[in-house]
Amino acid sequence: MYQGWKAKLDKLPDTDAISVAMSELATYSCYYARIINPNLEESANVSVRLRRLNRWGGTTIYPFLLNLYRDVDNGRIDSAGLAEILSMIESYLVRRLFANVPTNALNRIFIRLYRQLPEAASMVDATREALSAPGLRWPADDEFKTNMLTYPLFLDSRPEQRKLILERLEEDFDDKERVDFAPLEIEHIMPQTLTPEWRELLDGSEEKHRRLMHTLGNLTLTGHNPELSNFPFRRKQELYEKSRIAMNKEVAETSSWGEAEILARGQTLAQRAVRLWPGPTRDGGT
Repeated sequence: MYQGWKAKLDKLPDTDAISVAMSELATYSCYYARIINPNLEESANVSVRLRRLNRWGGTTIYPFLLNLYRDVDNGRIDSAGLAEILSMIESYLVRRLFANVPTNALNRIFIRLYRQLPEAASMVDATREALSAPGLRWPADDEFKTNMLTYPLFLDSRPEQRKLILERLEEDFDDKERVDFAPLEIEHIMPQTLTPEWRELLDGSEEKHRRLMHTLGNLTLTGHNPELSNFPFRRKQELYEKSRIAMNKEVAETSSWGEAEILARGQTLAQRAVRLWPGPTRDGGT
């Protein structure tokens, strides 16, 4: 980076041109500071979305965001539009995760994205149109919902990614009592190690256990993960019923916990996910 900037400045004709270039660098450094430290943001809607993207590990989107911040300063987009685009990018990343799309292309995608924005009535519309291009692999609703039933979320995602997904789904239950997610951990409802009681619920099938254990339908949040351990489902129900987590109360109302129940819960959560993370403008995104 240093060598690149030195080469750029060495080509400038005079000190005035250098001064302009350094001023531009200082401006972008302020944008960057707001991206990596969302507390500097005046807009609460922008700040909360930046926090989620930073937890996700979205450094590849920074080049695109730097251009957006310049457009905010130039009046081309307001904070509400910026917040909407940040939500759109989150949806793009979440849907690709469940579709198991490799992440190695994201750096190239977001470096080029700003220059590829089409002429549109707004930056929000232009960004959605650009990300919906067939080659950029933004999975449509059907693919997204189907993959949520089978994708081994607990194994094939980063800890913060899977926790963020469960937090967002829990928030969608619209419980008026605010939950502190910080101390919560991810819990496997059907445990990773089968006891005789759990094996019976799966008809003794090791294949079902391997296939369903780490999927979204079998995961929840709890502050009692070590205590729950391999408890029989009846005992877990008692603890879930007392939980402040709405997802757990819903599980507590289920009479049993085998393949059918895990898949049914996965489908229910997938319906919520489709609303939380909307897809591309057309099926061509897949």
